Amino acid sequence: MEDSFEIFIRVSEGGIGGSWSTIRVTNNTVPDIYPQIAVGSDTSERKIWVAFSHFESGNYDLYAAYSSGGYFDIDLLSAAQGFDEYPADLRSVEYAGQSYLNMVLLEDGEDHNRVEWSYCYGDQPTLWASPSLVADGSISLSDPLRPILSFAPGSPEAGALVFYCDTSGIHVDAPWFPEVEENDRGLGRRLFHIESFDGTLRVLSLYPGEYTFCLFDASGRAVGRWSFERELVVTPERAGIFMFRIEGGPDEYSGKVLIVR
Repeated sequence: MEDSFEIFIRVSEGGIGGSWSTIRVTNNTVPDIYPQIAVGSDTSERKIWVAFSHFESGNYDLYAAYSSGGYFDIDLLSAAQGFDEYPADLRSVEYAGQSYLNMVLLEDGEDHNRVEWSYCYGDQPTLWASPSLVADGSISLSDPLRPILSFAPGSPEAGALVFYCDTSGIHVDAPWFPEVEENDRGLGRRLFHIESFDGTLRVLSLYPGEYTFCLFDASGRAVGRWSFERELVVTPERAGIFMFRIEGGPDEYSGKVLIVR
């Protein structure tokens, strides 16, 4: 359209040979560019997500649109000051009967740029998580080296791997493992993610293997011992502060965890 770029989607009602219709996603007087689209398949409804950049106040901000067959609900996802933001890749995967959406986005600034990652669930299609940082620096933003998503086989969260390039080479990260710790090689992902909610303890391993999770109370008495390969979910009989030890892998991993009912 004159003086603007709008986003439309062409939809087939009956497969390749069916009739086609056009759905308008945006309707603005300023440019909407770089759309990325993903379709959910966990229900009979037509679930469509579109991420795009919208020009506002001198910068491009990131927006996410969602439709279950009718009009699109559009929400602002990110508006970082001093950066132009673009969706680099948007993908849906069905896991345990539900769609999971992963997005990798770019923030382009004057001196450097950043790669970030966000996600949402099919049953909460407009509730995107706040973008989390994957990398910053001299990241390649143009094809064919722009960041892309690839789903990790066996991931308990249906989380995607993020591939990106910079001046030192090609890198991969697993942002669905949020913790970062300092080790001999600098900053890296922790091997385990441990969370406690409603009296339940959940342990996720970054890499599959044969592990043993040992739980002890404050006096050092053993409370439980469980074997797992990638994910462990247990409900201890008592609440409180516990010590744990994870055996297996290159090193022994230990710490404290609070269990609240």
